[in-house]
Amino acid sequence: MIAETFRSVRKPVSQARAPSAHRALAAGTVAGLAPGLAQAQDAAPAGPPALPDPLTPETIRELVATLSDGQVRDLLLERLDAVARAQAEAAVETGPGIGDAISAVGAHILATVTHLGAALDGLGAMVAMLSAGSFMGFVTFLLLLGVAIALGFGARLGALKLLGADGPPLPGAFGRFGVAMRRFGARLLGILAYAIVAGLVIRFGAAGLENGEIRGDAAWQVAFAAGVTLPLVHALLVLALAPKHPELRALSADDATAARITRSVMGLAILMAVLAQVSQLQILAGVNPFVTGYAFWGYLLFTGAAIAFLAKERDALTAMMAAPGEATAPGSWPHLWPRLAIALVALQWVLVEIITAVGRTDLLHGQSRLSMALILLLPGLDSLIRAVASRLAPTATGEGDGAQAAAEATGRAYLRMGRVFVYVGLVMLIGKLWGLTLFGLAASGMGAGLAAGLLKFLSICAIGYFIYELVNVRINLRLSREMTGRTLTAEEQNEVGGEGGGAPGMGASRLATVLPLIRWAALGSIIAFTLLLALSQAGVDIAPLLAGAGVFGLAIGFGAQTLVKDVVSGMFFLVDDAFRQGEYIDVGGTLGTVERISIRSVQLRHHRGAVHTIPYGEIAKVTNYSRDWVIVKLKFTVPFGTDPNKVKKIFKNIGKEMEALPEFKNDFMQPFKSQGVLEFDDVGIVLRGKFMARPGTQFMIRKEIFNRVNAAFAEAGIEFARREVRVRVADEDDDDAGGGDAARQQAIAAAAADTARTPPAQGG
Repeated sequence: MIAETFRSVRKPVSQARAPSAHRALAAGTVAGLAPGLAQAQDAAPAGPPALPDPLTPETIRELVATLSDGQVRDLLLERLDAVARAQAEAAVETGPGIGDAISAVGAHILATVTHLGAALDGLGAMVAMLSAGSFMGFVTFLLLLGVAIALGFGARLGALKLLGADGPPLPGAFGRFGVAMRRFGARLLGILAYAIVAGLVIRFGAAGLENGEIRGDAAWQVAFAAGVTLPLVHALLVLALAPKHPELRALSADDATAARITRSVMGLAILMAVLAQVSQLQILAGVNPFVTGYAFWGYLLFTGAAIAFLAKERDALTAMMAAPGEATAPGSWPHLWPRLAIALVALQWVLVEIITAVGRTDLLHGQSRLSMALILLLPGLDSLIRAVASRLAPTATGEGDGAQAAAEATGRAYLRMGRVFVYVGLVMLIGKLWGLTLFGLAASGMGAGLAAGLLKFLSICAIGYFIYELVNVRINLRLSREMTGRTLTAEEQNEVGGEGGGAPGMGASRLATVLPLIRWAALGSIIAFTLLLALSQAGVDIAPLLAGAGVFGLAIGFGAQTLVKDVVSGMFFLVDDAFRQGEYIDVGGTLGTVERISIRSVQLRHHRGAVHTIPYGEIAKVTNYSRDWVIVKLKFTVPFGTDPNKVKKIFKNIGKEMEALPEFKNDFMQPFKSQGVLEFDDVGIVLRGKFMARPGTQFMIRKEIFNRVNAAFAEAGIEFARREVRVRVADEDDDDAGGGDAARQQAIAAAAADTARTPPAQGG
């Protein structure tokens, strides 16, 4: 329909080009006929000759050779008349231009406002049609309508009672959904019972009325709106909002909001039904509501009410389209939709007025009402899409932050695909209602070639988008089942004492490390290939783009050799599985946990918070502290004379006790045990113990071992060796002479200083 309106309001461009083309056609005809004029003057009687079939250059020349002057003139006049008629028809078809259409809209609105009383003229004709010219006829019509509606509602209530739609809700989400759908189905069957009973009453009751066919149609339209359209809208609202049953509510809304939205939408539905039925009854009475101005005022009233509703409830509608508890940031789709809906409603009113002003009201067949209903029902459709997407979204079965993020990203991808599929379908449906299709645009002057190219472009983009999302979903599904890297919590940082080395379960699997890079490369390739293919199918020459990309690649190859070195080195590091995300590594003296892996560098998070970015090309050696197992050796210094076997038994008992503890039994690979005497030093006997554990768990185990060894030594009466200063003064004569105290003090000070400079034995 919009395509036809476009043809009505576009500039008559073809009309400006037609005269020159027609003159060329006439000149060509004369030029083609001129060579045979002299030879055909006395050949045949006057009158236009019959054209040969088939018409070929040879048959044309044979015909011209046999024509007379009169026949040539008749044939030329016939062709010129046909050209003139085609030009006149083209001028009529193109009609007024866009400027004329705007002027017509302004004149239409001005005339409607200045002739306000004309909008009421159709009401009298409507009443006259319903009453058949008498008061009793009007009473009879109302009586028939009332009986039909009453019996129909009685049948509906009986059906609802028979079906038992108000059963108790079942536990679980599916149980609640089943109850809601059962109640909705019962309401639909009740509406069907109403329609059957009311329709039969009106059909047989109107048969005995004067002008019964038209009055019966009028009664059925009113009864249908009252008992089918409005109850159907109410059933949909109850299914989505359930104002009296919060446990069955499908949309995100509290009780007050659900009740308020239900009342507001039902008010809009009643207003639309009343205005539409009055308009339809006027048409049955032979009055055009678009001519009288009733349609203008009625549609303006409903448009204003719809815009007021959308503006007032925009926050509630935004909350309905969002997940429970989800923040709706400015610019998000739930935040934008109510504002966009206001613009669409206003645009639809403008479009209807343009169609009315140019005199094409024959194109309006209820499209505006259906479009408005789709706009108002879209939050419910969006919530249904979100519910299905959340149901399809997987639960993260892997471990780590990445697995949870991948599962959430999969749910968002399902939501995006559902929205694109449903919204594109709605746009196509609304376009079909308004006659806005690519083929219609091609017929209205857009051009078949351009329309076909645009169709190919959009089709390839749609296919590329769904391939993009499917690849993204597939990779995220796999990531959600993998062991992915995670960051240390504050509690874990305190447990390891700020020494680094990660924590148990921090390292990602090899697949979880490589898949993000594969996803980046795959999605980038899909975008580039789809864009190039779509442009090619749309008629764009992509050869210069490919040549430019080749030149750009050469420039990168020659001017960024370090970048190429980094990328190639990174590929081999990943192939060698040198490190994974979440592992604790040492790169040339720089220690940290692998936090991010890109195509050219790796980022390490130091245990004190600093982030180191290291290009792969600068990595000469990697030491990984998070693979397979770790051995920790601890040193303990005891005084001379301590029994090593006694200490060995203490270490063995501590190892058995810790291996039996629930918090440590899964971390030990070999229990804590004694390795005997390591050495004798100036302080005492150095004993050593060791244990083997999973990487990242050694720090908590070591802390617990120190605590238990300290307690066990105290219980067994074993002290840790301490440095002591012993000074022996050999010259007793000097002591008797009175200088012994000073010499002794000096010797003690020297020995203490030497002891302080000697480092004690370290455990580890």
